[in-house]
Amino acid sequence: MAQELIRVFREGKGTGCEMRFENGQSVGRILNQGEGVFLDKRFLSVEDAKAFCESELKKDMSLVFDIMRGDDILHTVMNLAYHGAREKRWNRNYAILSTAAVMLLALIVSVTVMPFQTITGHLVFIAGMTLLYVLFLSIMGTGNIEGAVVMVIILVLAVLIAPQLTKHVKPSQEIEHSG
Repeated sequence: MAQELIRVFREGKGTGCEMRFENGQSVGRILNQGEGVFLDKRFLSVEDAKAFCESELKKDMSLVFDIMRGDDILHTVMNLAYHGAREKRWNRNYAILSTAAVMLLALIVSVTVMPFQTITGHLVFIAGMTLLYVLFLSIMGTGNIEGAVVMVIILVLAVLIAPQLTKHVKPSQEIEHSG
């Protein structure tokens, strides 16, 4: 029985792969092909396929190749430094933009609902909400949306609770001095 030839799959937008370990071996499958394509070229060995993929990576560092035998992914070839830098850049941009959005929401909540009498009170509230969000980012990771969702919930709760805080506060009364 002849051995199956090695194929190369170039991942594209929407490609989804699953990698897991079975019996100490890494086993991968393509779950969703997306815009990825199988290249026409076939190889006799994994080493030949790796060499081809590495030569293609010199032309375009953003590419990701899966070396496959049948439906099994044997190896994934990509420029780790490029993809790591791209992910860090995306995470940094997400953190900056989402923090700015949280600050804006905290400003809106503070100005419209909170009973602060001074600008300092509003600034402390906004700074506190921003620091809480930064803490969520550091705990949950900058690529996750959970921190932003939790902050929106906290700010909605603040909107609901703030009127309750002011309901029980009596206006200050001047003390009459009797002579």
